[in-house]
Parts: sequence; C-alpha cells; structure tokens
Amino acid sequence: MKIRSLSLIMVLCFVGVNALFLTAVSVFSYRIYSQITYEEVSDGRLALLNETVNQVSTYMKGISDYTLYTVSNELVISSLSEQPASSFDAVNKQRVLAAFLNQASAVNKDTYSLEIFTDRFEAFPKSPDTGIFPIQAIRDQDWFALLEQSDGVWVPKHHIVKDQIEVVSYVHRIHNPKGQTTGFVKINVPADKVLVNKNRSNSPHQLLLLDADGRIIVTRTVGDPTNSWTDFPNIDTLPELTRHKEQSNYYEVIEQQSSQYLAIISAPSQEQWKLMQLVPVDVLLSKTKRVGYYVTIVGLVGLLLSVPLAFWIVRLMVMPISKIIAGMRMVEKGNFDVRVKEFSIDEYAILSSSFNKMAFRLNELLQNLTMEHRKKREAELQLLQSQIKPHFLYNTLDMIYWRALDYKADDIGLMINQLGKLFRIGLSGGHLYIQLRDELEHVKCYMRIQKARLQKSIQYTEDVPTSLMGHYVPKIILQPFIENSITHGFTKNGASQIEIFIAIQLVSKDHYEYLEVTIQDNGRGYQGNYDFTSFTGIGIRNVHERIQIYCGDEYGVTLSDVSGNGNSSDSSIGSGDEAVSGAVAKIRLPVIPNESAFALILEGHA
Repeated sequence: MKIRSLSLIMVLCFVGVNALFLTAVSVFSYRIYSQITYEEVSDGRLALLNETVNQVSTYMKGISDYTLYTVSNELVISSLSEQPASSFDAVNKQRVLAAFLNQASAVNKDTYSLEIFTDRFEAFPKSPDTGIFPIQAIRDQDWFALLEQSDGVWVPKHHIVKDQIEVVSYVHRIHNPKGQTTGFVKINVPADKVLVNKNRSNSPHQLLLLDADGRIIVTRTVGDPTNSWTDFPNIDTLPELTRHKEQSNYYEVIEQQSSQYLAIISAPSQEQWKLMQLVPVDVLLSKTKRVGYYVTIVGLVGLLLSVPLAFWIVRLMVMPISKIIAGMRMVEKGNFDVRVKEFSIDEYAILSSSFNKMAFRLNELLQNLTMEHRKKREAELQLLQSQIKPHFLYNTLDMIYWRALDYKADDIGLMINQLGKLFRIGLSGGHLYIQLRDELEHVKCYMRIQKARLQKSIQYTEDVPTSLMGHYVPKIILQPFIENSITHGFTKNGASQIEIFIAIQLVSKDHYEYLEVTIQDNGRGYQGNYDFTSFTGIGIRNVHERIQIYCGDEYGVTLSDVSGNGNSSDSSIGSGDEAVSGAVAKIRLPVIPNESAFALILEGHA
C-alpha cells in the first residue's frame, strides 16, 4: 500500500527520526557504559588475579620441590640403580619403595599419591598395590614428549580411574649415580587444591592456570551451585584464545563458542605461571541491560505521546499547502483569475506569491497562445500556396527544355535539364538525408552546368565503391566545396585544366566505423593560416554546422592545404616530380547503410 498523504508521511518521518534517535542514544549509552564497566571490573579483577597467581605459583613450586626431594632420596636412587639380583630382591625393593611412597604421601598433606614408573622390575614378580608401574604406562601420553626434552613436566588435570578423582601431576626423572635415567616419579595433587576461590566470589567465571608454554594445566568454574569441576576446551583449539598465550597483564572481550567473555590474563609469576579468567559478558552487563530496559520503556512512552503532538504540528504546516492546492484545482478548471492570500511563514509566502504570479502569467500566455495559433493557421495557408511554386518551376524548366530541343539548341536543353535535376535533388521532398548516389548525381549536374558555362576544361573524377551508393548522407554537402574550388581556387592565369577528385571510403578505427569523403582540387590551395572563421562565405561553414547538428559533434569537416601542410599524402592529382598543390577537404559522416537506420535518424530529427 502506497502512502500518499503528506500529513501521514511527515508524522511517520517525525516518529521515525525520534525512534532512530532513541535507538542511537540507547546503543551509544550501552556501549559507553559497557566499556566503563569492562575497565572498572577488569582493573579490580586483574589486581586480584596477579595476587592469586603468585599464591598459586608458590603452591606449585612447593609441589615440584617436594618431587625433587623424592627423586633425590638415597633410598629411591639405590633401589633403582641396579637390576634386582633375584626375585626375592625385586619383591623386597618394591616393598621398600611402596613404604617410602606411602610415608611421603602422608608427610605432605597436599599430596594425594606418589607413583614410580620404572622398568627395573619387569622381569620379576610384582607386588600388588605398590604404586610402581612400568614406563610403558605413561609413554603414550601427550605430555611424555615434553618429558623427553626436560627433567620435569606438569601434567594437566586428568582422572585417576581407580579412585575417580581429578588430579594435577608433576613428573620428574630419576637418575642413578652415573646420570642415567632409571625411572620417573609422578606426584598427584587433587585439582581442587590448586585453584582455590580465595576471594569467595560467587559471580560466574572460569579460571585457567597456564604454564610457561601456554598449556592449560587446570581449570575451575566458579559460581555454579554445585561448585563442580568442569573440563574446558583446549586453548590450542580456540583461535580466539590462542593469540592470548603471549599476552600478560591484559584484558579484552573475546568471542568463544558464540558467547562473549571478558578475558583477563595476569602477569607471569617468577616461575612463569599465568592465570586466565573468563567472565561471561552477560553477567557483567546484567545491571546495564536492566537500566537499558528502563530507558527503552521510557523512550517508547515518550514516543507514543509525541504522535498527537506531531499530528497537531503537521496540521499547522500542511494547511497552507491545502489552500494552495485548492487554488491550483481552480486553475485546472480554467479559472485563471483565482488568487491565494499570502501567509506569514516565509516559505509559504513565497509559494502563494509564486502561485499568484503563475496564474497571472498563465492567463497572459493563454491569450498569446490564442494569437499565435491564429498566426500559425495563416502561415500554414501561405505554405500550402508556396508549395505550388516549385512544381510550377519544374514544369516551366521542363517545357523550356523540350522547346530548346525543338529548336536544335542542345546545349541550352542540357543546361535546363541539369538545372531541373539540381533543383529536384536539392529539395528532395523536404528530407534532410538522401542516398549517396543522389548526392553524387547532384554534384554531376552542377559540374555539367559549369562545364557548359566556363571556358576552361574541367576534369571531374570519382572513386566510390558501389556498395556505398545506397548509404544515406545529409543532402547538398559536396556541391558547396566544388563551387568554392571553381570560384576561389583558380586564378585567370592559373592552371589550364581544373581537376576535381572525390573519393569516399568506409573507415574502421578503434572499433568505430565512419564514412570519410575526400574532395581535392589542383588549385592554389588555402593561403596562410585558415580555419572556418577565415571564410567570408557561408557555404562550407553551413555544411560543417549542418553535419554536427544532424549527426553529432564527432562528425564534420576538416580542411588542409596539400602543398603547405601535407595532410593529404595520397593525392590523386598530379604526377611525376611536379609539385602538387591544391586544397583538400575531408568530411566525416556516420554510417547509415539502410532505410531502418535512416528511419532512426529521421525520428531523431522529427
């Protein structure tokens, strides 16, 4: 449905602009307040996170130091340095190591269990529940490749299947006195003791502990009612988080799994531990959204209240236009004496004044139009009467031609006949364009008349392909150049024979085709600098102007002096070593090959 009422359109525009303004203010305010919230929350949380990472680093260092104490214990080293001498010796050493591991776990309250991985007892019977396992049990783990490059490595949070508990582990090599690796000690720490919510904050967030290589060692979700541990996607699988590995003392809003989080990364501790905290943006901005809802409701109420006010204002603005429209309808019915009073508002005063002037002017123009219509009728009658004259002229010339033949005056008959053809082609029923063969015939008629009246010998030649004869060209564009050549190009004591040459060809250049007409004589040429303003006559200038009016500015006439400028290098006049002189005119015309193209041209000039 189309809305055509100006009043309704103005009201809708008013309400629409207010709605857009309200939306823009709400969005802008929300973003500004969100940014302020991010900065304030991030600064406070970052300070707390830097303090927490130092505590966690101290805790982790205690675990790794205790592991070093274990691998450097003389009992562990001696038990694994040599292969057992017998099965009894192997069982005895396993019992001794198991007792040491139980004692070490009991001494350190943060330790859940200790395990030894070695291949020393693979060939002997194994005691059950000793905490001693073959190295093959850990060789297939992802972190084992890192262990081959260092003496110790942290193992990210994982399950101990037997006890169904999640632990974080530190694994360290065991060396014998010769420096050879005899096994590995793995100390397991409950994961819930690594990251403790020391600030007692229950606002939903997630903590990630990253080691020096950016690996997530342990994660903890805070704010869940059960305060349960959950797995978090590996940082290497999240493009949004991967680039944060190298960041420190830094915060930024990121998008992860179609959700937005405020990512806060602490400064690295002395042991290069870092904490990352992810806080859901929805949680941070919950109060901001609540304020936004209130602002939106207030804005909508104001918007609804503005509609009646908009209608009242629009009515005041549209009323003068309605009165002007009523006046225009009176003018439409033919009452040009109607006038509209002027209004106090400048714009409406201009409209009413202009309307009154228009009505007065229309009345005046209607009277003038009536007078011009009367004069036009009289001119049409005169035109009908004048059309008798060309036919009378043709019939008279034809009668003179036959009377001259009766009296054996062939030369007079020839001139009369050519003059009649010249007139018929020149008039051409009022058409602007004629076929090229008719234009050339017009030139030949003119040349025959000139040969009969002049004493000098005139040689006229053409080089025109037969395929171009049916093309249409503007009429009477060649004869003015021939007349100019005969009248001004030869002195009384000049060349004994006048030579005029016309060549027409179809030129293709840069995917563009046009007809090029060359008219050349052997006269004296143009003297000095010359252009169209140099000619006192109107013939050649008229041809150039007509071609541009009919065909366009890219078409027209160019003039050159053969002997002076050398623009026409392939002259057909003169031979041998004699100096070639004369004038050259080149005419560029559009290609109009048939009646269909000719009809389009006629429509353009109708």
